Amino acid sequence: MRPYHKHPLEDLTDNQLDDMMQYMFNFTEENREHIITKFEQARDVAKTKRPHKKIAAIALAGAMVFLVGFTNMDRIQQLYSKYFDGNASQISQYAEVIKKSSTDQGIRMDLLTAVNDGGDTYLFFDLVDETGDRLSENTRIAENWRLEGGKDLGGGNCELLEYDGKTKTAAFAAHSIGGRPGEEAVFTLNSFLSKKVFDIDAKEIDIFDLATKNQGQFKDYRESGGYGGSLSQEAAHKNFSLKDVDQVLEKDAIHLAIPGYDKGYISNIGYKDGLLHVQLNPDKEKGNEFSWLRLKNPQTGDIVDPYYYVLYEQDGLKYREYAFPIGELTKKNLDYIFNFVGFYFDTVVEGKWEVRFRVPTHMDTIQIASDEPILIDGKAVEIKKLTISPLSISFSLAEKAALSPLPPEEPARSIISGFFRGGLSDEADDGSDLNVTVVYKDGSKDVRAKFGGIGRQLGNYNGWQEARISGPIMNLEDIVGIEINGTLFRLKPVNGGNQ
Repeated sequence: MRPYHKHPLEDLTDNQLDDMMQYMFNFTEENREHIITKFEQARDVAKTKRPHKKIAAIALAGAMVFLVGFTNMDRIQQLYSKYFDGNASQISQYAEVIKKSSTDQGIRMDLLTAVNDGGDTYLFFDLVDETGDRLSENTRIAENWRLEGGKDLGGGNCELLEYDGKTKTAAFAAHSIGGRPGEEAVFTLNSFLSKKVFDIDAKEIDIFDLATKNQGQFKDYRESGGYGGSLSQEAAHKNFSLKDVDQVLEKDAIHLAIPGYDKGYISNIGYKDGLLHVQLNPDKEKGNEFSWLRLKNPQTGDIVDPYYYVLYEQDGLKYREYAFPIGELTKKNLDYIFNFVGFYFDTVVEGKWEVRFRVPTHMDTIQIASDEPILIDGKAVEIKKLTISPLSISFSLAEKAALSPLPPEEPARSIISGFFRGGLSDEADDGSDLNVTVVYKDGSKDVRAKFGGIGRQLGNYNGWQEARISGPIMNLEDIVGIEINGTLFRLKPVNGGNQ
C-alpha cells in the first residue's frame, strides 16, 4: 500500500490560519477568501491515517511557504492588471517578488515586485501608515524619489494605483528608464505629497459692488512679461487669439481675501469693452499648482467660464487674469458669485525610505530586421534596432544621406528632433506625423502612436534618435510585424530569433 502523504493544510485550525496571515504584508480580505477555499478543500480530503509529528511540522512550514507565495502572486496579479491595463497574466510571468521593507516616520514602504522589459524597469510598492492617517487616494509622489544604479537607471515617473482606507495602504508603480538585469539598484523615497482639491463659492463677495467701487487701471500686457493663457471655445470660434490681448490690470491695486480660500487673493478688478477682468494673485509662500476662477449663478448653479485668461509673472509672483463676457456693467449682468476650483499639493511627510534590489531578468524580446527607409516630411529616414517586448516597441532612427530618394512633391520641412514633440502644434500636419502600428496575422492592427507623439525620446547617440513607445502588447506570437508610416517591417528575427 502506498504511504499516505498528508496535505499541508489539512490539520490547520482557523486560529492557526489567522496566525500565519500576519506574516504576509499587503493582505486583503479577497486574498483571505482564496486561501480559506484552499484550506477547506484540504480538510474535505483529509484521511484517517496521520503522519509522524516531525513530518507534520515540515508540512506546516511548507504550508506557510505555499500561502505566502500564493498571497504575494495574487497581489502582484492585481497590481499588474491595474497598471498594465488587464494584461497581468502575460506580464507577471516575468515578475520578480522582492518583499523588502524600509520604515521611517511611522510609515513602512514595502517593495513588492519588479519587472524589466530590456529597456525599462517597473517597480511596485506599498506605503503603509502604521501610526497615523497621512495617506489617502490623493497621495502623490512627485520629484523626491530616485531609482539609481542597475547600470543606466534614471528618470521616470511614479503613479498611485489604489488606496485601501482600512489598511491605510497606498500602492504605487514606479517606471524608470534603463536597468540591466542582475545589477544592484537602489530605490529611495524622501517625501510624498497630498493633493488638495477645492471648490469654493465666495458668496460673501458682491461682485457688482466690488467692480463699481474698483475701476481698475490697465497697462500694456507686453510690459508685464505676458507668457501664456488659454481661450474659451467661444473666443476661438470668433478667431480671437491671445495675441489680441493688449492690456492687463495693474498688479496689486487691491488685496481682497477670499473666504475659505487661502492660496491667493483678488489683487485687482476692472471693466473694459464688455469684459469683467479679475486678477488673482497666488500667495508667494504657499504656492499654487492650479486654480481656476468662474462665475456661478447662485440660483441655478450655471457656470460662466472666462472668455480668456492670461498668465504672467512679476516680482516672483505669477498672476492670473480672467476676462468674463458680461456686456454692460449692470447689477443684472453681474448677478453671480465667484467660484474658485482647482488643486494644490502639500508635503505630508519627509523622511528616507530606501531599499536595495537586483534588477530582474528582462522579458523575451523580438528584434525585427529593418532594412528599408521610411519617409517623414519627405525625408528618407533609416530605422534600426526595431525591438518588440510585451511592454513596448523601441527603435532608433536617423536621416539618410542627401543622396537618398525624395519625392519631388514632398519638400523637406523639419528636422528629425521634431518627431519627438509629443503632441500637435499649430504647424503640425499629417506629413510630420510618425505613425507606429502593430500588425497581426489575422489582419488586425493596433495603432500605438500617431499625431507626432510617439512616447518619448530616450537619447541622441551619434546622430541616431532612440525612441520607445510604452504600453502592453498582447500575443507576441501572433504579430506579423511593425508598420511605421506605411512601411511594414515583417517579422524576420535576427541573430537566431528571440533575444
